[in-house]
Amino acid sequence: MLVFFCSGAYARGLQPAASKGVLDASEWDFQSQGIIRLDGEWEFYWQRLLEPDSIRTGHAGIHSVATSYRLWINGKPAASNGTVGMNRQQSEPKTYSRVIFFQPDSDGIELVMQVANFAQRKGGLWTSIEFGNQADMGLHRERSIAIDLFAFSALFVLGIYQIALFALRKKDKLSLVLGLFCVLFSFRHILLGNTLLVRFFPEIDWEFAAKLEYLPPFIGVPLLSVYAYLLYPNEVNRKVLVPIVSTGVLLTASVIIFPARVYTHIMAPYYQLFVVAVIAYLIYAFGLAVIRDREGARINAVGLLVVFAAAINDILYSNHLISSVYLSQFGLLFVVFNQTLLVALKFSKAFAKIENLSTELQQANAGLEQKVRERTEELEHINRELAAANEKLQLAEHSRRQLIANISHELGTPMTTIQGYAKAILDGLIPSNDRKTFSMIYQKVLFVNKMIQDLFELSKLEPFLGYYYWRRIWAMNLSATISLFLGLGRPFQPFLKTETRGSAAAPPRVSVAVYDCSLRVS
Repeated sequence: MLVFFCSGAYARGLQPAASKGVLDASEWDFQSQGIIRLDGEWEFYWQRLLEPDSIRTGHAGIHSVATSYRLWINGKPAASNGTVGMNRQQSEPKTYSRVIFFQPDSDGIELVMQVANFAQRKGGLWTSIEFGNQADMGLHRERSIAIDLFAFSALFVLGIYQIALFALRKKDKLSLVLGLFCVLFSFRHILLGNTLLVRFFPEIDWEFAAKLEYLPPFIGVPLLSVYAYLLYPNEVNRKVLVPIVSTGVLLTASVIIFPARVYTHIMAPYYQLFVVAVIAYLIYAFGLAVIRDREGARINAVGLLVVFAAAINDILYSNHLISSVYLSQFGLLFVVFNQTLLVALKFSKAFAKIENLSTELQQANAGLEQKVRERTEELEHINRELAAANEKLQLAEHSRRQLIANISHELGTPMTTIQGYAKAILDGLIPSNDRKTFSMIYQKVLFVNKMIQDLFELSKLEPFLGYYYWRRIWAMNLSATISLFLGLGRPFQPFLKTETRGSAAAPPRVSVAVYDCSLRVS
């Protein structure tokens, strides 16, 4: 049991402290100097629940008392949380912050508080009782709640935003880890200090609220390690990451399975030392990332240093080694802000790259249109050439057919002559020993054979085997024959330009055949 007696005020800037259970505040001006903390020596009665015998005066604000209490002001019951008892069966834990307003009726104020704790590791008053007038205490309370709501809202909204980014892009696991981290610590924040979650929802069971308070630190350190590994997998050793995550899983299971009086003893000092060691290793890994000039390493390293400083503050504060407040949620908010800044920078770079690619694509499209026009003109030119070549081929095909028809006709004439002479000989109309007739038949056979050879040469030309080239050939040996055959009556010119077939290494054999006796030379 704690007993405290307060009277008057003290000098500006230096708050009075209690001595032997009495705080002299006779020189403290609450109107100009504001709120004071009731720190110092209280009358303390261990394992005894004493009640006040009389009534005195004041205005007080009580934040964190573990895990149940009753308060009397000047002998009158003023406030209580939970049920105070001498053992666990008689006690019922309940913790939330509250402001108690009262009207002092004398110069002295006596505060008597009974505190009981059988539910967790740490009991008693976690923060100082604050004392002041109604306006200052109300404004102080409103500011504190506004800060808590701001931190909760910022962490929760940013966490949902990161989770939404993961939902839209499943490959971005970093956003999922960071989002879960933010959501967990947002709920932890409203379970500390002003304990707004319990204040707004008083029906929440104390044991359930305690689990929500302790789960984020146990899950948060493994998540922070996974976050660092996803950022810089070459700097964070996977062999170190596995035991960190395994430890977090075991401690999380202990919070879920056991009551608070069991798992709260794990937090100090063992898990706190574990947290310091993990963050120190991550600082080393981020230092390597900075040395190796990884993307965003400097910004992330600064964020991790802020988280490390906030974690050290919370550890010292929770062990009553310093007078402070919990800062881990604000350190996390700084990290999330840094990460959001990095994401914005990535998006900005991506948009700039897209704009450059769009400009290049437009230029490429303009050049492509020009190339398409050029290629279209080329294709049209080729198409015209193909059409002209096709006309030439059709003309050549017509000439070839005409030539074959003429050859067939020319073959038919000597064959008819041979057939007639042979029939006449068989019928006895021509003597079988008439040399003139046989000579004529022989000449006709030679003529037919010559035409067949020329037709064979023509059949070689049809599939366009080989290639053509122009050359001048000596044709004196042919001039007499050609002049005689054509009936020119003059010697043939010594040079003849002829299209031949073959190769330069193997000069072609030139064949000249005249199939139409009605040929005219112009």
